[in-house]
Amino acid sequence: MKTAALKSKLCNIGISMGSITAKANNGSSILAASLDGSNGNQIFLSAYPNPASEQIRLNVNGLNTEENAVVKVRDLQGMEILNQDLDKSDISTQIDLDLRSIKPGVYLGILQQGDKKSFFRFVKE
Repeated sequence: MKTAALKSKLCNIGISMGSITAKANNGSSILAASLDGSNGNQIFLSAYPNPASEQIRLNVNGLNTEENAVVKVRDLQGMEILNQDLDKSDISTQIDLDLRSIKPGVYLGILQQGDKKSFFRFVKE
């Protein structure tokens, strides 16, 4: 999906975004985006493999280990498909999401901690 098309889909489900960064990693597509929190801090992440079949790994930088976080996965119509709470004791630089219960398709992931959010898009095979 092209950047403009993804921004349009995000706007359709009520998310405004300033910038999106797309990268290739060993033949696997990575898409990551972040928004500033009100304090100017950011969460940076990359999601791989993409497309994914059973699991997707988030490499994360910028999470506070003193605060809980949440990862949500939505379909492109905005319906929440997955919600995983991350206790502050579980927060690390790698977060694995189990995708076995999700149907094949394109999804938007949101990692949120306080007022900081980061978005990622992935394809489930």
